Amino acid sequence: MANAVLPIPAFLLDSIGAHARSEHPREACGLLTGPKGGSPDRFIPIPNVHDEPTKYYRMDDDAVLSAFSLMDKIGHDPLVVYHSHTSRDSTLSTTDVMRAVDLKPVYIVCSTERSTALPTFQAWSITENQDGQREVTEVALDIIDAGHPESPLAGLVEGNRVRLTYDSLLGRRVVVATVGKRSTNGDGVTLYPVRPGISGHVLTVSLDRIRAVGIMEEGSNAKAVRQRAAGHLQEAALRLRAQDTPGAREAIGRAAALMPRLIPPPLPTPRAYRPRRRSE
Repeated sequence: MANAVLPIPAFLLDSIGAHARSEHPREACGLLTGPKGGSPDRFIPIPNVHDEPTKYYRMDDDAVLSAFSLMDKIGHDPLVVYHSHTSRDSTLSTTDVMRAVDLKPVYIVCSTERSTALPTFQAWSITENQDGQREVTEVALDIIDAGHPESPLAGLVEGNRVRLTYDSLLGRRVVVATVGKRSTNGDGVTLYPVRPGISGHVLTVSLDRIRAVGIMEEGSNAKAVRQRAAGHLQEAALRLRAQDTPGAREAIGRAAALMPRLIPPPLPTPRAYRPRRRSE
């Protein structure tokens, strides 16, 4: 990658983190796809079928073929290959580098070594020099705070307590509130301020006016979504052991449909991720 920067929507990092938490202590893996020359906008988890899944990953061949079939239909390319590390940091290992099949995508490593609730993320590019030796370069993540086009904005799950920044008719406002229901037509959300003031006891905010959502406390609805997704992934693992690959792919698909709604447990910061520090 020439400029060594990868623009990536925040919901995709949230989805990778949720997948890594669900699979821990196994390594999770998958693809992020998007238009050629663009940024990733689709999350595709892939079953890890390695014989030692707590140390290494190998993507299921049939699931990868299905992913490429989907990419052909929608005009996408595999822009990112991701996997998790459960017992080491977010640096690409020598094994990761040598086993990389395609060197065009960016490789993202999500480490749950220190914490499954607050994983570290780092992106890398792999190139080959004139001698055929592989070289690894760190890629900066330019995180875009945008909601998934087919799911609620990050954190706007009913019951969550959030710190929300939005544009009102009187200017930009910040409110700490509990998330309520969506409006009937789906273009707004009801908020119940924790400390109601001049804004009143109930707010209805249009989604297109929301600028940032920081998660302060996760509600029971989001926890239920997480449990359902984890159940689907566990089912996929059982089906793979029984050599039921089609059934495993279907279970992975059900989990993937839920992933964009998943958010991390309560954190001291509004973001669900943090870059790897050079001192780590």
